[in-house]
Amino acid sequence: MPLLPGGLDGAARGSAGAHTYQRGRTRRGKTTIVRTKPRPEQPDTTAQTLNRDRWRVAVEIATATPRSVYDPDWSLSTPNRAAYQVYLTWLRSRLVYSGGTWRMLTTAPNYALGNLHTPGSIQMDTVPGGGLRWLWTGELVGDHCAATDTIQGVILPQNVGGYPLDPTHFRTLSGTRRRSQYYEIVTGLAVGVQFVSFVWFRHAAAEDSRQYASALSQVSKTTS
Repeated sequence: MPLLPGGLDGAARGSAGAHTYQRGRTRRGKTTIVRTKPRPEQPDTTAQTLNRDRWRVAVEIATATPRSVYDPDWSLSTPNRAAYQVYLTWLRSRLVYSGGTWRMLTTAPNYALGNLHTPGSIQMDTVPGGGLRWLWTGELVGDHCAATDTIQGVILPQNVGGYPLDPTHFRTLSGTRRRSQYYEIVTGLAVGVQFVSFVWFRHAAAEDSRQYASALSQVSKTTS
């Protein structure tokens, strides 16, 4: 807002809205000059608008995910950052805008959450009536791979912007099945929807009392 250094009868200096006030010299001597700052009708570019919307969708997913699912796993490889921030940044990197809605990329890069690796041949298939099933094989080699490792994960609809994050379109896995049981099933999902899931394994009893998590495994399937 403009300042009135000389009181109500003095000259204004500063800005108010789109107007700036300053002292200037004219043919009639010093006086207050008012200028209007030009503002474009559409200040945001398409890229800027999409970038903000991408963050909005990522925040919506991250907020809907219980903290117990991603914390501490998502901060193990970057302990100087909060698990929520790492998880949020990864979600944003996986969102693409296509066909008027946001979609999750169906394949994940080699993203390590900790010192473990994804079990071999992990896959997802459908269960009639709106269910999904994950299958994995065998034990991994290493001191931190045990039968007590539990599966963690998130299930999202492929058209992220086209559905609310309700129980039929969004689900999380948190320690429900152990590595030695070789499978996990989730039911009650919407039928005929393509879902993307990303899962990993948490080991809660490592030798040095730290928790370890495996790399992500990301798969996509349409329910029937």
